[in-house]
Amino acid sequence: MWNHESEGSCVPCQEGTFKAGEMMQCKLCPEGSTSSSGSSTCLCKAGKYWNESNCETCSPGTASPEGASECLPCEVAVDSDQTVCACNDGMTWEWDGPTNGSCRPCLANTFKSGNMSSCEVC
Repeated sequence: MWNHESEGSCVPCQEGTFKAGEMMQCKLCPEGSTSSSGSSTCLCKAGKYWNESNCETCSPGTASPEGASECLPCEVAVDSDQTVCACNDGMTWEWDGPTNGSCRPCLANTFKSGNMSSCEVC
């Protein structure tokens, strides 16, 4: 950000704001999102993604973790808040980063079936 009042120096945007591309000043992150100092993007809640200027809800059949820049298509189904993909019995969804995730087998002595959202101890 160009700060005319402090001798024309550039200063980083404050936490909760962002500046990208040709923007002349920092802009507040949309409600429900955040950013660290000096950010060019905002971090959206899980189930949403950053589209360069706003947080957008994932399309039906897709999901995203917090801070995603896109939504991931789900093979089986998606939970109601679009934060994780549904998995078959005996499997649970795990995110590997902002755009990668997969169904993984439940750990030993745990199970998941039906509408359960995670593996539980036997």
